Amino acid sequence: MPIDDIIRKHRLKVRSAPGNEQCLLYSWAAVTNSSIDDVKRLVRGEYTTHAVNYINAGIDVEELERYLSCRNYTQHS
Repeated sequence: MPIDDIIRKHRLKVRSAPGNEQCLLYSWAAVTNSSIDDVKRLVRGEYTTHAVNYINAGIDVEELERYLSCRNYTQHS
């Protein structure tokens, strides 16, 4: 099904986000009417609560902090 049909079917709106490495975080903040700092705090809390799952998936806290602090979205820089 084309994305335009899904958007119409579910009465969704297309919103823009900054074209930077943290566009997903900015999108999350926009749709939840939160600040980017609140979203980052939630991401950190999620990692802390479920750290073993993230570690098992190969994501360590240093990578997460690089992404949140330095806009590193590659996880390998």
